[in-house]
Amino acid sequence: MSGVGTELAKQIPEWAVQTGKKCQCKDMQAKMNKWGPDGCYKRRNAIIAHLIAQSDLLIPAFKFVPESVKRVVAGRMLGKAIRDSKE
Repeated sequence: MSGVGTELAKQIPEWAVQTGKKCQCKDMQAKMNKWGPDGCYKRRNAIIAHLIAQSDLLIPAFKFVPESVKRVVAGRMLGKAIRDSKE
């Protein structure tokens, strides 16, 4: 069993992330691991907002994805991370 932040990070493929830009991903990952599944569920809107804000660090093709779609995908990824961290 690993933390929610770690489980979420596993879902983001390395090829999708642009290098050379400063992100706050590791900080958020550590916070999410500390909060645990219940804490992340309570903070889901803030976590999803963080993921959307960080989406500028992904490859340029993802910049054309509408924010509403990003929000749905981020929510599903977070839900999966919470479930996987409980196993």
